[in-house]
Amino acid sequence: MDDFSPDTWVSRNNLVDASKTEQYVASIYWAFQTFVSLGYGDIYAHTDVEFIISILWILVNVGFYSFSLSNLTSTLANIDVRSRYLRVM
Repeated sequence: MDDFSPDTWVSRNNLVDASKTEQYVASIYWAFQTFVSLGYGDIYAHTDVEFIISILWILVNVGFYSFSLSNLTSTLANIDVRSRYLRVM
């Protein structure tokens, strides 16, 4: 979006002359480390567009983790209820 200006993550990580595959792998690496909340900080936002994309991606991750954790909690709670019900029968 910023056409690889000096402020973009592509320029800062010396990927301007890299192949599209290398750029794509680097972007997937960033997305994956952000998604699993490791966030090493080796690829980070500097431009407005990068900040907006990062914020949106983090919000998606918060929703995903909340949904996953609530489903896991609900499943574990229902397992206990079902086992009690089976013992009564």
